[in-house]
Amino acid sequence: MNGGAVIRAVFILAAIASPFLFPYPVTVILSFMASMFVPYVAFAIGMLTDAIYLVPQGETLPLATMIGLGVSLFAFLVRRFIKARIIGG
Repeated sequence: MNGGAVIRAVFILAAIASPFLFPYPVTVILSFMASMFVPYVAFAIGMLTDAIYLVPQGETLPLATMIGLGVSLFAFLVRRFIKARIIGG
């Protein structure tokens, strides 16, 4: 494994563990950083967070999933912009 693959794996594993270990701002930041490598990670972390903290009589909107989708879309656009500027520039 090269260094880039190890960094990707560390960010993705940290993002997966973050709903269990860290408060939500850290989870959002780690999800965004992992989404820079794999864009759909933040959406998956949002679904994981909603599944973990589901309260039957609570919110009807899956808020964490919607935030994860927004972070994934933002990271996808930023990633495409960075790749176009660095590689295509």
